[in-house]
Amino acid sequence: MTTALLAHPMRVASSASRTRLARRTNVALRRLWSAYWDLQVRRAGVAMQGLDDRTLAEFGADRRAIDAMVCDKAGAARQRPG
Repeated sequence: MTTALLAHPMRVASSASRTRLARRTNVALRRLWSAYWDLQVRRAGVAMQGLDDRTLAEFGADRRAIDAMVCDKAGAARQRPG
């Protein structure tokens, strides 16, 4: 056996292939982050739709504004990871 077969794969890989791998990983993580926050938006919207009008008034919102409130918060949170 040659030493190249025993070496760690990232040591054998070229700099260009490591860069491609890093880019693909970055894209995948960004997609996962976005999907996570999309799920949180849907969950928050469903939870808030279940509240009665009096409780919504305590938050300073009405039923028509729920989607806008949730989407505004989610948009800010989705941008965090840089």
